Amino acid sequence: MSSEALASEGRKLTQHEIRQQALQALFMLDAREDKTPSQAISFVTRLENPEDESLETPAFLDSLVLGTWGEMAEIDAWLRLHLTAEWDLMRLTGVERSILRLGAYEMRAGNTPPKVALDEALNLAHDFSDERAVKLINGVLTQIITEK
Repeated sequence: MSSEALASEGRKLTQHEIRQQALQALFMLDAREDKTPSQAISFVTRLENPEDESLETPAFLDSLVLGTWGEMAEIDAWLRLHLTAEWDLMRLTGVERSILRLGAYEMRAGNTPPKVALDEALNLAHDFSDERAVKLINGVLTQIITEK
């Protein structure tokens, strides 16, 4: 059962499930320049039940998507410092870029311990990508942690 279906049954989403939704919203924003963060958040919140207007957006989802999107230029510049010449940020897949941005935002915002943000980013990479991406994300975000 998807996280959206669970939410529609009244069960609160876990923070990992909310991060999955945040990743989906950030991916949508990366792929579709015609969408706003609010539209992307609304879309991922209502994937399973598009007609259900009573679904509330978790505050954590809003903070992750709006925070990451609002600091995108700074986050991208920070990530570029930790990518090798052969791995330009725009050469990565949209999923990889979105996971890196979300993980970096959480580390930057300071509300999540850096190692937790790293673990969550790696879990998202396992959920939505492949082992090559997991290694790349681990390498980049680990460099950021050791820099702090």
